[in-house]
Amino acid sequence: MKRVGFLLKVKNDPALQAEYKRRHRETWPEQLDALRRHGWRNYSLFMRKDGLMLGYVEVPVSLQACLDGMAKEEVNLRWQKDMQPYFEIPPGARPDQTMLPLEEVFYMQGAGLHKPTAKRLCFELKVKPDAKSIAEYKRTHAAVWPDMLAALTVHGWSNYSIWMKPDGHIYLYSEMAQDPVKAQADMAKEEVSARWGVYMRPNFEVGADGVVGKRVDMEEVFHTD
Repeated sequence: MKRVGFLLKVKNDPALQAEYKRRHRETWPEQLDALRRHGWRNYSLFMRKDGLMLGYVEVPVSLQACLDGMAKEEVNLRWQKDMQPYFEIPPGARPDQTMLPLEEVFYMQGAGLHKPTAKRLCFELKVKPDAKSIAEYKRTHAAVWPDMLAALTVHGWSNYSIWMKPDGHIYLYSEMAQDPVKAQADMAKEEVSARWGVYMRPNFEVGADGVVGKRVDMEEVFHTD
């Protein structure tokens, strides 16, 4: 299976966002069946408060092949028409025609492959937008320290991917064997994690409050195995 990360944008309207979340808690069974027929596996959507969404999915061949399959499904055409009012998209476009694929810059299998009981975590950080910082971030994540990887694995981080936009926004997705809040707190106690943070700090934007990376947590609003 291949991992895919992509972005979509729901309108920045709390009422519409609430309705979008409700609709996805009640996704039509026939739409879920169609997704499975066309290879969409371990599929989640995570929403930022302004409506930006990260999609994570595992596919047999490619995202485009899965989209092509869904485009032939009558139920999907009805679903996409229903979803149009919630999205910031050109007139007449379907939401699934506006997915922006992202570059995967890090992957760690960690504590194990996907399990249905896993707890999922997603958040956004901001690398400096200059080419040097972005290239350095990619270089370091192509060769993460073995002791850092070992600590993540010990604390239950699994199927951990980082996705990047060309402007330096990154989206971190991981499945957890334990509560995500505890997993992050446990990592924060690790000496290697503190060293890694100091090592990576020059590549990140720092907010006026001193927070490195301008972290934004994203809420899971949809999942199907």
